[in-house]
Amino acid sequence: MSISEGRRKEHIVSVTRVKCHCGKTSALIPDLLIPYGSYFIRFVLYVLWKYLTRIKTVEALCDEFHISRSTLYHWIHTFISQYNLWFGSIKEIDALSSSSLQLFSSI
Repeated sequence: MSISEGRRKEHIVSVTRVKCHCGKTSALIPDLLIPYGSYFIRFVLYVLWKYLTRIKTVEALCDEFHISRSTLYHWIHTFISQYNLWFGSIKEIDALSSSSLQLFSSI
């Protein structure tokens, strides 16, 4: 699912499967989709933006986009944990001094 003009829009997406010489198969997921999910990343981010800016209540968002509360709360939890992971890493990288970075070049 995606968002178009502020509304939920459903799409049919073909997922190509490939077979390895060992016999196992893998799915080639388009970059617009979240692995193991049914929603486009832009749709999820749009709903999260509405939630985080308090434009609508949780109930109103779930009704508007036809999603369950548990789905919305799962997205919120995932967003927060990923945000902390990425921005925590960026802060640590930023805190490295030039002498610390020179240690990597000697390895």
